[in-house]
Amino acid sequence: MFCTSKIILLICVLQDAIEIDQLINYLINKEDSEGVVLLGHSTGCQDIVHYMRTNAACSRAVRAAIFQSNSPETAAMIDLASKMISEGRESELMPREANPDAPITASR
Repeated sequence: MFCTSKIILLICVLQDAIEIDQLINYLINKEDSEGVVLLGHSTGCQDIVHYMRTNAACSRAVRAAIFQSNSPETAAMIDLASKMISEGRESELMPREANPDAPITASR
């Protein structure tokens, strides 16, 4: 079932890359921004790397990318999320420690 968790993560990364492109498109075309700096934390780093590899039209507007490192607890939370996904519980909420700022599901 580990492949299932990888597929779900890939889908999330793909969706996040689409949303990053939409945001940059808005900033460039509606707010007259000359460029953006992206900041990724945890899986947000993966989102940025994937986005920059897609060569999406708006990726040329990225002036810099900042990758903030994970906390030591991240690996344990990833293991727990993988276990929950393998048990078919990908839509269930993770423990509060996974993200103190906002609830997230195991698939996220």
